[in-house]
Amino acid sequence: MMCSVKWIQLLVMLVACWAQEGEWSEDAEDLVSTVDVDAVLGRTASLPCDVTPDANEDRVYMVLWFRAGKATGGKPIYSFDVRGRSFNKALQWSDPHAFGPRAYFATVARPAALTLDTVQLDDEGVYRCRVDFKNSPTRNFQIKLSVIDSVDE
Repeated sequence: MMCSVKWIQLLVMLVACWAQEGEWSEDAEDLVSTVDVDAVLGRTASLPCDVTPDANEDRVYMVLWFRAGKATGGKPIYSFDVRGRSFNKALQWSDPHAFGPRAYFATVARPAALTLDTVQLDDEGVYRCRVDFKNSPTRNFQIKLSVIDSVDE
Protein backbone atom coordinates (compact mmCIF):
# COMPACT_ATOMS: atom_id res chain seq x y z
CA MET A 1 0.00 0.00 0.00
CA MET A 2 2.79 2.40 0.94
CA CYS A 3 4.49 1.82 -2.42
CA SER A 4 1.39 2.76 -4.42
CA VAL A 5 0.96 5.97 -2.37
CA LYS A 6 4.53 6.99 -3.24
CA TRP A 7 3.88 6.28 -6.92
CA ILE A 8 0.75 8.44 -6.83
CA GLN A 9 2.67 11.27 -5.13
CA LEU A 10 5.41 11.00 -7.75
CA LEU A 11 2.84 11.03 -10.55
CA VAL A 12 1.16 14.14 -9.11
CA MET A 13 4.54 15.90 -8.88
CA LEU A 14 5.39 14.99 -12.48
CA VAL A 15 2.04 16.25 -13.76
CA ALA A 16 2.50 19.51 -11.84
CA CYS A 17 5.99 19.95 -13.30
CA TRP A 18 4.74 19.13 -16.78
CA ALA A 19 1.94 21.67 -16.49
CA GLN A 20 4.44 24.38 -15.53
CA GLU A 21 7.11 23.35 -18.04
CA GLY A 22 8.43 26.35 -19.89
CA GLU A 23 6.00 28.86 -18.41
CA TRP A 24 6.78 32.12 -16.65
CA SER A 25 6.24 32.09 -12.93
CA GLU A 26 6.97 35.34 -11.13
CA ASP A 27 6.71 33.59 -7.79
CA ALA A 28 8.95 30.66 -8.68
CA GLU A 29 9.72 28.75 -5.48
CA ASP A 30 13.28 28.09 -6.63
CA LEU A 31 14.11 31.71 -7.45
CA VAL A 32 17.73 32.14 -6.36
CA SER A 33 18.16 35.90 -6.71
CA THR A 34 17.05 39.10 -8.42
CA VAL A 35 19.62 41.31 -10.11
CA ASP A 36 19.21 44.86 -11.43
CA VAL A 37 21.04 45.55 -14.69
CA ASP A 38 21.37 48.97 -16.31
CA ALA A 39 22.12 49.27 -20.02
CA VAL A 40 22.65 52.27 -22.26
CA LEU A 41 20.41 52.57 -25.29
CA GLY A 42 22.18 51.28 -28.40
CA ARG A 43 24.95 49.58 -26.43
CA THR A 44 25.36 46.01 -25.12
CA ALA A 45 23.65 44.54 -22.05
CA SER A 46 24.68 41.42 -20.14
CA LEU A 47 21.97 39.58 -18.20
CA PRO A 48 23.78 37.26 -15.74
CA CYS A 49 22.78 33.64 -15.17
CA ASP A 50 24.92 31.28 -13.09
CA VAL A 51 25.00 27.90 -14.84
CA THR A 52 27.60 26.34 -12.52
CA PRO A 53 26.24 23.06 -11.10
CA ASP A 54 26.44 22.43 -7.36
CA ALA A 55 28.28 19.14 -7.88
CA ASN A 56 31.30 18.57 -10.13
CA GLU A 57 29.76 15.45 -11.68
CA ASP A 58 26.55 17.28 -12.62
CA ARG A 59 26.00 19.21 -15.84
CA VAL A 60 23.68 21.72 -17.47
CA TYR A 61 20.96 20.31 -19.70
CA MET A 62 19.12 23.43 -20.74
CA VAL A 63 18.98 27.17 -20.09
CA LEU A 64 15.74 28.96 -20.89
CA TRP A 65 15.06 32.71 -20.84
CA PHE A 66 11.61 34.18 -20.30
CA ARG A 67 10.24 37.71 -20.24
CA ALA A 68 7.48 38.86 -17.90
CA GLY A 69 4.50 40.82 -19.10
CA LYS A 70 5.07 40.51 -22.85
CA ALA A 71 2.86 38.67 -25.32
CA THR A 72 5.01 35.51 -25.27
CA GLY A 73 2.32 33.22 -23.93
CA GLY A 74 4.69 32.13 -21.17
CA LYS A 75 7.02 30.59 -23.74
CA PRO A 76 10.81 30.99 -23.73
CA ILE A 77 12.34 33.82 -25.75
CA TYR A 78 15.81 32.27 -25.79
CA SER A 79 17.17 28.76 -25.26
CA PHE A 80 20.56 27.13 -24.81
CA ASP A 81 20.13 23.37 -25.25
CA VAL A 82 22.98 21.08 -24.18
CA ARG A 83 20.99 17.81 -24.08
CA GLY A 84 22.81 15.06 -25.97
CA ARG A 85 25.81 17.22 -26.94
CA SER A 86 28.87 18.87 -25.43
CA PHE A 87 28.52 22.23 -23.70
CA ASN A 88 30.41 24.12 -26.42
CA LYS A 89 28.16 22.62 -29.11
CA ALA A 90 24.87 23.60 -27.48
CA LEU A 91 21.98 24.55 -29.74
CA GLN A 92 21.00 28.18 -29.29
CA TRP A 93 17.68 29.67 -30.36
CA SER A 94 16.43 33.25 -30.10
CA ASP A 95 12.80 34.23 -30.65
CA PRO A 96 12.76 36.49 -33.73
CA HIS A 97 9.99 38.59 -32.14
CA ALA A 98 12.00 39.20 -28.95
CA PHE A 99 15.73 39.56 -29.65
CA GLY A 100 16.34 37.69 -32.88
CA PRO A 101 20.04 37.81 -33.86
CA ARG A 102 20.84 40.52 -31.25
CA ALA A 103 21.15 37.94 -28.44
CA TYR A 104 23.69 35.24 -27.65
CA PHE A 105 24.50 33.29 -24.51
CA ALA A 106 28.11 33.89 -23.40
CA THR A 107 29.19 30.87 -21.36
CA VAL A 108 32.87 31.82 -20.95
CA ALA A 109 31.86 34.73 -18.73
CA ARG A 110 31.49 34.08 -14.99
CA PRO A 111 28.66 34.05 -14.39
CA ALA A 112 27.41 33.17 -17.86
CA ALA A 113 25.26 35.90 -19.37
CA LEU A 114 22.72 36.50 -22.09
CA THR A 115 24.38 39.24 -24.10
CA LEU A 116 22.08 41.61 -25.91
CA ASP A 117 23.50 43.82 -28.66
CA THR A 118 22.09 47.19 -29.68
CA VAL A 119 19.81 47.56 -26.66
CA GLN A 120 16.43 49.12 -27.44
CA LEU A 121 14.01 50.94 -25.14
CA ASP A 122 11.53 48.09 -25.63
CA ASP A 123 14.07 45.64 -24.14
CA GLU A 124 13.49 47.12 -20.68
CA GLY A 125 11.69 44.67 -18.41
CA VAL A 126 11.94 41.71 -16.08
CA TYR A 127 13.53 38.50 -17.34
CA ARG A 128 13.96 35.05 -15.84
CA CYS A 129 16.78 32.64 -16.52
CA ARG A 130 15.90 29.02 -15.79
CA VAL A 131 18.75 26.50 -15.57
CA ASP A 132 17.92 22.79 -15.77
CA PHE A 133 20.62 20.35 -14.66
CA LYS A 134 20.99 16.61 -15.18
CA ASN A 135 20.80 15.84 -11.43
CA SER A 136 20.51 19.07 -9.42
CA PRO A 137 17.27 20.98 -8.93
CA THR A 138 16.31 23.66 -11.43
CA ARG A 139 17.51 27.17 -10.59
CA ASN A 140 15.86 30.45 -11.54
CA PHE A 141 17.37 33.92 -11.62
CA GLN A 142 15.35 37.08 -12.12
CA ILE A 143 16.93 40.05 -13.87
CA LYS A 144 15.41 43.53 -14.08
CA LEU A 145 16.81 45.34 -17.12
CA SER A 146 16.59 49.13 -17.14
CA VAL A 147 17.49 50.95 -20.35
CA ILE A 148 19.04 54.38 -19.99
CA ASP A 149 18.54 56.80 -22.86
CA SER A 150 21.79 58.77 -22.82
CA VAL A 151 20.06 61.70 -24.58
CA ASP A 152 17.81 62.15 -21.54
CA GLU A 153 20.72 62.36 -19.09
